[in-house]
Amino acid sequence: MRKGNRPNEMFLTRALEKILSDKEIKKAHHSQLKKACEVALDQLKKESSVQSEDQSSSALPTPKQAGFVEADKYFLPFELACQSKCFRIVNVALDCLQKLIAYGHLTGNAVDTTSPGKRLIDRIVETICGCFHGPQTDEGVQLQIIKALLTVVTSNTVEIHEGTVLQTVRTCYNIYLASKNLVNQTTAKATLTQMLNVIFSRMELQAAQDLKQRDRSSSKLSKKSDESEDVPENQMNGDVEQTDGQTDSNQNNGHTTADEAIDGEETTEVVVNGVIEDLIDQVCTALNKLDDEPEGLENAESPDMAQGVFSHILQKDAFLVFRSLCKLSMKPLADGPPDPKSHELRSKILSLQLLLSILQNAGPVFKTNEMFINAIKQYLCVALSKNGVSSVPDVFELSLAIFLTLLSNFKQHLKMQIEVFFKEIFLYILETPSSSFEHKWMVIQVLTRICADAQCVVDIYLNYDCDLALANIFERLVNDLSKLAQGRHALALGATPNQERSMRIKGLECLVSIMKCLVEWSKDLYVNPHSQSNLGQENKPSTETDSDSGKGTMTSYGSVNSLSSNNSSQLTSSQPLDNPEQFETLKQQKEIWEHGIELFNKKPKKGIAYLQEQGLLGNTPDDLAEWFHSDDRMDTAVVGDFLGENE
Repeated sequence: MRKGNRPNEMFLTRALEKILSDKEIKKAHHSQLKKACEVALDQLKKESSVQSEDQSSSALPTPKQAGFVEADKYFLPFELACQSKCFRIVNVALDCLQKLIAYGHLTGNAVDTTSPGKRLIDRIVETICGCFHGPQTDEGVQLQIIKALLTVVTSNTVEIHEGTVLQTVRTCYNIYLASKNLVNQTTAKATLTQMLNVIFSRMELQAAQDLKQRDRSSSKLSKKSDESEDVPENQMNGDVEQTDGQTDSNQNNGHTTADEAIDGEETTEVVVNGVIEDLIDQVCTALNKLDDEPEGLENAESPDMAQGVFSHILQKDAFLVFRSLCKLSMKPLADGPPDPKSHELRSKILSLQLLLSILQNAGPVFKTNEMFINAIKQYLCVALSKNGVSSVPDVFELSLAIFLTLLSNFKQHLKMQIEVFFKEIFLYILETPSSSFEHKWMVIQVLTRICADAQCVVDIYLNYDCDLALANIFERLVNDLSKLAQGRHALALGATPNQERSMRIKGLECLVSIMKCLVEWSKDLYVNPHSQSNLGQENKPSTETDSDSGKGTMTSYGSVNSLSSNNSSQLTSSQPLDNPEQFETLKQQKEIWEHGIELFNKKPKKGIAYLQEQGLLGNTPDDLAEWFHSDDRMDTAVVGDFLGENE
């Protein structure tokens, strides 16, 4: 390479020359690759010569003349190199592509001439991902793939969306599962976490920028309106200058990637040349055997794609990734004792870990957008119901951690789901003698945190125990903790005497925490001990409307003495004042209903008569039919017998 050539051209040239110097290039099946490299080299030399002449005749060189290379047109030789079977050539090609993307020389924004409707960047990503062929893939190539894909996702000069985003995540996911090399596993997992952080943080950043722009536009319009009001009447009848209103440019709601464009103001910067690059030389000889069909995320458009509104394509990208991880976490494990090294178990644990990371770092869009709330209900809660009863401690522990995060950040949307988790998982495990000590201990650790949150304790009582149609979660929790503290529930399979003692102490600590919470929560609200109506008059219960019925919306009753929950500050105060007498009445009615149902399950006619005497149940057949239809607390066999014996 002669002197005077631009550094980036020299780098591009060196990569092509290195491919041509490999001994494998002489083989007949590489003839197309060889020719493509030679053509690209000739073109680079001609372009360099022409631009050198232009530079010498120009007093002020343009930025591109100062060192920019439009590398998109040189992609073909690297595409063919990635498709070769020689790992040395593939390594060189991937390394070059990664650097070209990192420095903004390869953007892929042009239309892909081989696939109408797609952009070149989609083909570039597909080429990079195609270098992974399962466990037989060279470990150095695996690391180069990871590094290149991380660069694509984090680059501010490259745009990928929908199916291409899923493909990058899927490939790193599969490399994690395929490799027995700890370095490759660790790098792939760290890369996945970093990718998800970028995908979701960009979504939040874009929404914040949109909101700022709308506020700015609204302010300008308001200012113009104020100015027009100050104009004298005789001027108002004159010519009025018409201005075009500013509108949001959220173009890409649900369109194909060929039509997409996102704001160029993303500020997420991720270092890609650090530890990952230093790890490339570390390889092992043995690799795990993958299943014939690799694990992965589903396509961008699947039959059950929820139809909803995304204000920007970045929201759809995040939604697709979240939904795919939920579905991966639902996949069943093989029968028999779980193998920690098995493909299925490692996939389940990884997907749950990534989901936990997303929830813990969730921003305003994820916490409030209807599509994400529905995805949590439809996919994540189903996944938790399956994994929350897992016999594998790691899976069970991750499920509990995810539940805690949901309780902290999303409880106002998940009233019915939280009831199920308490009834069918937490309390059931505590009450079942056959539960292992390890599972009981993890549950009591979670309950310790819940019972230390004053807001959460009060919300559980008011939203469940004071709801006529729902279970008495607070009452059942206190009863179970009392039995645990007395040693009745402390017995567990495989527990030593010391472990049972620790369990009893934990149960007692939880009860003490609940009492402290109630004292702290009501301290500033309790004004006059002789006037119960003073309780709660300073605070409105707050809730956030939901697409569910009333049962699906959990109300949060705010207090300045909430020990650790900041959730109430995120809710909208929209309900009437907290009325203790109202809840006392509801609780009394609920006790009457429960007693009547208990009587009905023993003697139907007696139970019905009792509820009618109390004025809670009507006398017409329609009233009875409505009750039978809407209340699931009655014994269905008793209902059937009653209907069969009576007109």
